[in-house]
Amino acid sequence: LKQPESFMTSTKSYTVALLVKEKVPIYEIMKKTGASQELVLRVIRGMWGSGCRYPGKTLPGERMTEEYLDYVIAWERDCLEEAERGFRQLKRARRHLTALDYRELYGLYERSLMCLRLRSSAAVCWWGGRIASRGPEFQTRSLRRKYTRARRRLDRELRRYATYDKPYPIGTWDWKKDAETAAGYRY
Repeated sequence: LKQPESFMTSTKSYTVALLVKEKVPIYEIMKKTGASQELVLRVIRGMWGSGCRYPGKTLPGERMTEEYLDYVIAWERDCLEEAERGFRQLKRARRHLTALDYRELYGLYERSLMCLRLRSSAAVCWWGGRIASRGPEFQTRSLRRKYTRARRRLDRELRRYATYDKPYPIGTWDWKKDAETAAGYRY
């Protein structure tokens, strides 16, 4: 790994980059370095480079590869596993909660899982599309398989969002609008 670039201005960022390069899982990087999730993701994005703003468009300097897509997939899988574990714990704790509290928490977890699944699938579609847009030599069978799988999951989650009819709070953001954004990552 080269000397720190502009996105790696601190020793912690450089250490995070070294661990990413060694394929250490993100949650372990956070534990070992004390780095926030935001910092780890910022370093990874910096390592990927590009600054591409639109799905399917490749700008000069694009460095996203299938190897890094695998990091994204692993990160998303870990996040979903943790969220699903929390949801199972909530279900086990049901007898300790009032019916109203359980219903509210259940709805919160249900929507959070829907959001995680949607964003996870959209991320693979987004990054996979960026890789594929680099040219035919990057459009491997493995990449097509990952993209197709993510596209199916994304379509399934978009249908869930469209048919979700339970009441939910709307604060500064209506979480159902995430589906509109995610739909744009299919191409």
